Amino acid sequence: MGYTSYLQIAELLEDRNKSSRYFSEMRAVLDELGDEDHVILAHISLSLTPGSVVIPQINEGQYDKALAQFAAAAPLLGRPFFLRLGYEFNGHWNNYSARDYKRAWQRIESFLAANLTARSDLLKLKCHAFCKVLFFNRMHLFSTLCIEP
Repeated sequence: MGYTSYLQIAELLEDRNKSSRYFSEMRAVLDELGDEDHVILAHISLSLTPGSVVIPQINEGQYDKALAQFAAAAPLLGRPFFLRLGYEFNGHWNNYSARDYKRAWQRIESFLAANLTARSDLLKLKCHAFCKVLFFNRMHLFSTLCIEP
């Protein structure tokens, strides 16, 4: 069973303790919902809006510190989770440029792959017009990438 939560990437940049609080609070909620026979997994939808501002900043590395804090705090959740980046990426309301979104997605994926694999399990799923599935499980990384230009 999954539990969906929405988070703005800008919140991570504005508050250096946001990731730690977020994962700790999410763990408490999921533990309350589940029991010893039923683990509830988190589905975290990370918004990259407004796309016309945030996406270029991600691509320039301005969010690397926030992503490092996110990766460092992820083990506080205590379980694998789904991470959906820039949900509804093809909606006009997000102001995402397809080319820039793709670059931001790849930058975030690479950053998290380098910083999460040794510390926690992460099931990362994003599949709409871009089909991207990664599974990080302590030692192994399985990746399938289908990106339409």
